[in-house]
Amino acid sequence: MPELTIDTLDGRVAVPDSWLAFVARELREPDRYVVVKDGRRHSYAQVFNNEGTLLLEYRDGSPRRHFQVEGVGIGEVADALSQWSRGERGFVDGHQWTRLTDWDGPEDGSSAST
Repeated sequence: MPELTIDTLDGRVAVPDSWLAFVARELREPDRYVVVKDGRRHSYAQVFNNEGTLLLEYRDGSPRRHFQVEGVGIGEVADALSQWSRGERGFVDGHQWTRLTDWDGPEDGSSAST
């Protein structure tokens, strides 16, 4: 099984006993983040506090599978990161995601406006 890593603004941390308490503490101020990598290449879930609005993202193996939802609650974030850490993806169905296209290039026939 690939190695799970959890990174914050303050460095790498162990899997928390309580995801809710952990993310509430880590995301208490703007510009703070949590990234959970499941050990597979280009695969992670992350959340960023953007001036009080939480941005939740996941990237599942490739740039074309990179999605974001904004304005989620702290409980939803905790659940999503906890699921990701266990290899579960049920949280994906609970949100309306926007695919991030910043990494799409002309060589793949797509544009940033799609």
